[in-house]
Amino acid sequence: MGKVNKLQIKLKKGEKPFQVEEVVLIKGRGIKGDVFLGEDEKRQIAIMESKARLDNSDKSDGFCLMRFSENISVEDFDVSSLRAGDEIKVGCAEIKVTFVGKKCYTECPVFKREGNCGLWKKAAFAKVLKGGIVKTGDELHKKML
Repeated sequence: MGKVNKLQIKLKKGEKPFQVEEVVLIKGRGIKGDVFLGEDEKRQIAIMESKARLDNSDKSDGFCLMRFSENISVEDFDVSSLRAGDEIKVGCAEIKVTFVGKKCYTECPVFKREGNCGLWKKAAFAKVLKGGIVKTGDELHKKML
């Protein structure tokens, strides 16, 4: 079991995301009001461990920290243990993991300097199976199939 630490949405591509206290997940589409709503069935929601950003704060020139913006930041939840097909109940909504990990940017200064920083495996993408409201502080549970 984990907890939603932070929620973010983007209104326009190229702009920084902004933090919100709750989001509305729409079945098969993503997050209401987010610029990426309905754009990619496999990447409706991005999830990342909040600890991953803290653990890599010394790599502030890394592209993952600058370019990647998760919608749902979680704590006490091991994202790297997820597999495609896993289902998660978050708040009153349900999501299904489509893939775990994100690509490294080969032009990233950290990647050039150190190789893979490990941040990539602390992120996952999901699609919405059951819509509903998700709030900061809500619990997440990996469903046992």
